[in-house]
Amino acid sequence: MGRFRGWVPDAVIAAALFALSLVFLSGHVTPRDFVLVGLATLPIAVRRAYPRTVLVLVTAAMIALIFADHAKSVPGVAALLALYTVASRYGRRWALIGMFVALAWPVCAVAFGGVKIIDLFTPDSLAIPGAAAIGFLAQQSRQRQQELNHTIGLLGEARAQLAAEAVTVDRARIARELHDVVAHGISVIAVRAGVARALLPEGPSDIRESLTVIEETSRDSLAQMRHLLRALRSSDGSETTPQPTLADLPSLVSRLGQAGLAVAPRVSGEQERLDTGLELAAYRIVQEALTNVVKHAGTAEAEVSIVYLPDRLDLRIRDYGTGPNGHGSGPGTGHGLTGMRERAALLGGSMRAGPAPGGGYLVVASLPYPEPR
Repeated sequence: MGRFRGWVPDAVIAAALFALSLVFLSGHVTPRDFVLVGLATLPIAVRRAYPRTVLVLVTAAMIALIFADHAKSVPGVAALLALYTVASRYGRRWALIGMFVALAWPVCAVAFGGVKIIDLFTPDSLAIPGAAAIGFLAQQSRQRQQELNHTIGLLGEARAQLAAEAVTVDRARIARELHDVVAHGISVIAVRAGVARALLPEGPSDIRESLTVIEETSRDSLAQMRHLLRALRSSDGSETTPQPTLADLPSLVSRLGQAGLAVAPRVSGEQERLDTGLELAAYRIVQEALTNVVKHAGTAEAEVSIVYLPDRLDLRIRDYGTGPNGHGSGPGTGHGLTGMRERAALLGGSMRAGPAPGGGYLVVASLPYPEPR
């Protein structure tokens, strides 16, 4: 059915051309004239399905009408439509071939139909090269559009793949950092269990036995954890440097200052020692938000607000940029924001990002403490 798409309007056009041609016929219309006019117009109904066949048939029928003494009676619109269809479907080569086929009609009219040479310059005859050219241009335009759509599709797939890979890398980094946090906690458990066991008086004791089990299990788990961390880091070249905390923010601000971004940090509330995982997540969120400012905001200033509340830690990072890549113009959707949201969600918190009132971009994160404080 795809080959006959659009046949209804084409059938209407063919019927209109058939009726119009009969009106233009001079004198008595014979059955032969009726058939020839039908062959010269009605095939237009299927021009999309059989372009080349329709062009040849229409041109041949119009030449036959010339020999039937109707050289000037049938409009050449049907031939022009057929030629346009061939050129738009098959390109330059068939546009030229089709043009020469269609030109056979006016040439025969001059040679055999008693038409003067000056009549070759009628609108119908002059429109033949134009129909071929317009059809060829339409074919080129359609081909370029298809190539553009294909390229857009490939770029979309590549972008989706890169985004997925970036999110995977970020999740792997989060997993390694969480392993570091867990390893630190396990090492503390092992040391404290050993100290408690050493402080107990000598002699059989269920407490001593329990502490021994805790210490041995912790050290065994810690050894396996370190082995896993070495495997993870050796696979992607990660260094075994200590994980950063909020205490490392001044060095981050200093590095960003060297990159041209002036950061104004503000800390409020009662500062207490936080959970290691919370400290790491807070630092990474601030780091990623400021990195996005450098990449996208088109500004030289940013504000960082850290608020210690009784039950949670609030972070607020704002810039006043109007960069073209999202900051200051609409909500971001990059993998960096996804990583920040995942970090907040892992701690039972939340993170939102979007345009700030008055311009610029705002990132707000709320990270609850592990226990009521």
